[in-house]
Amino acid sequence: MSRPWSAYLSEAMGLAVFMAFAGGLTVLLFHPDSPVGRALEPPARYFALGLGMAPVVWLGIVNAPWGKRSGAHVNPAVTLAFWRLGKISGVDALFYMAFQFLGAIAIARIMGWIFGPLYTHPAVDFASTKPGPDGVWVAFGVEFAISFGLMAMTLWMANDERLAKRSGGAMALLLGFYLATATPFTGMSLNPARTTGSAVWASERPGLWIYFVAPCLATLLAAELYRRRFPDRLGGKSYPPEA
Repeated sequence: MSRPWSAYLSEAMGLAVFMAFAGGLTVLLFHPDSPVGRALEPPARYFALGLGMAPVVWLGIVNAPWGKRSGAHVNPAVTLAFWRLGKISGVDALFYMAFQFLGAIAIARIMGWIFGPLYTHPAVDFASTKPGPDGVWVAFGVEFAISFGLMAMTLWMANDERLAKRSGGAMALLLGFYLATATPFTGMSLNPARTTGSAVWASERPGLWIYFVAPCLATLLAAELYRRRFPDRLGGKSYPPEA
């Protein structure tokens, strides 16, 4: 059977773009030998990370050709929620998720080759996401909350004719805010594939289960609540958009 391979590859590309820029900024802001990192206190580093990544999400994923081709899920938890809502078939959802993981794993390895010891240093460790000093349950709660918030906002805006055109920009701003505020607690993942991509190569993988369970439960809950509250809004866009 013919499959929309370009959409699947676009999902891998979108996640690769996100992780490439996030990894580069992590080196710039958090490596102990970076003059930029040394010049900024930790709160300012997180703010700079969020400020730097918001336009990447907007221009490099949502409005990029690959984002438009696939619908810019770039997250298995998001794909899972759209599958629950009947927006994507089971087969396409599996391919979306497989390519998301492949893109994340590949780009993390490529970034390791490019940056070498800078990327493998314990302060960076392949830009891996790990629970903060407040522990795994705080990390779980934060990942659940931010994943639920992102999915709820996406569904609300994307299915409202007045707000749909602004949904991509709003998502980019929200992700930037999350990076600035949630990173100290969880590394700010929201995304099982993003975390796995780094974890495959990282020296430590604490709390890996958090980044699978919390985002997926949260997005499925948001989808279920939306399905029950707005059953008349379940038509419209499906994925891949041009399938």
